[in-house]
Amino acid sequence: MLPFIDLAKRKDIAVLVMNPNYNRDPETGITIPHSHSMVDHAMFVWENYVVNSGFEDICVVAHSAGGACLQAIQRRFEDTFYNQVKKIAYTDSWVIHKS
Repeated sequence: MLPFIDLAKRKDIAVLVMNPNYNRDPETGITIPHSHSMVDHAMFVWENYVVNSGFEDICVVAHSAGGACLQAIQRRFEDTFYNQVKKIAYTDSWVIHKS
């Protein structure tokens, strides 16, 4: 992830990093709001910071369980998701397939 962030900074590209792996602050132990689950965290961030951000050429790198979080976002925001997101890269990631 760090090389992607470094490259974006050099090119003056805005970066948003979600880390849904933690639901408590590692230093204080205080519960992080809206982080009951990984998907809850991702949904909260997407709805409150991305949907109305004005960004239209979003590139997403979804690592590990980030793929499942992104899949949930795609389903919930299917009317607007692809208006904003232009590229998705999955790195060592997974999604849930329904049969």
